[in-house]
Amino acid sequence: MPATPIRSPIRTVIRSLLRSLTRSPISPLGLLLIFAVSTSGVSCDRGEFPLYAQLGDLRVLTIKAVSNAEVNPGATVTLQPVISDLNGGGRQLNVIVQTCVDPGLSLGAVPVCAAPDSTSNSSFSASTLGANNTYTGEAPPFTVNVPPLTLAAPTDRYNGVNYLVIYTVTSGDGASTVTSFKRILVSDPGKTGKNQNPAFSGVTSNGVSLTASSASASNVNPYSSAVATLQPSFSVGAEQYQWMNPDGTFIPRTELLATTWFYTDGSTQYQRTSDTDVNQWTPARVSTRGVALVAVVRDGRGGEDYQIFQFN
Repeated sequence: MPATPIRSPIRTVIRSLLRSLTRSPISPLGLLLIFAVSTSGVSCDRGEFPLYAQLGDLRVLTIKAVSNAEVNPGATVTLQPVISDLNGGGRQLNVIVQTCVDPGLSLGAVPVCAAPDSTSNSSFSASTLGANNTYTGEAPPFTVNVPPLTLAAPTDRYNGVNYLVIYTVTSGDGASTVTSFKRILVSDPGKTGKNQNPAFSGVTSNGVSLTASSASASNVNPYSSAVATLQPSFSVGAEQYQWMNPDGTFIPRTELLATTWFYTDGSTQYQRTSDTDVNQWTPARVSTRGVALVAVVRDGRGGEDYQIFQFN
């Protein structure tokens, strides 16, 4: 053994998470949603995890329910994944989507559809993701038909039940696989004030608005200073809502928005920030390709939004 202890990379990640959570508290549900169940063809005996925010291997960054975060039984929902495959070199990616009623993830169930309501297959080229070979951006959207669920209990009718979407991406060469899940909240059609997605109105860098790009557009330059102070703003922010107890009484609650910052290069002070708190990004220029920065905001109830920035 070495005479001087070496800090474990796992411990470093955990300490980073704890620092972020201490500064910006996140609910247990929000923390669960931040981490998707994933594999990337890497042996478990490496003894370390990559920093969550640093992009490289195949990743699903978010899956947004485009129209709304809470729907009626029988609704058709369009879902928009955001994927990064920076190290993949523009390879083919194959997708399997399965759907079922949530088996009880919040109670410890494995996010698997044992008897799927539906299964679909598709494929696309990662070369369509992002600009300047960042391979980071919007994947093809897809739709899910929520069955006409019968919500018998009053709490289910008001609070809603989760409909589970399992999204699995595998590289064409079979070397990388990642599985992520999205829970769609389904409540009674008569309920008013259903949960909306939070919505970005913008992100500033040192007080100057960045221009969010599409998956294929190149955009503004962040390299005017050594450190960029990033601050998000929202046109739809944290919502106040009512939660029904089993006895029919209500508890007032307020969402806590948590923004996760993903980047292909450089480093950030925090991996997550709360509400409109600022973050510090030290960008890095890469001569052989562009640089991507992705901000994903979640409300802890299934609502989310994102912005993608591509830099030369």
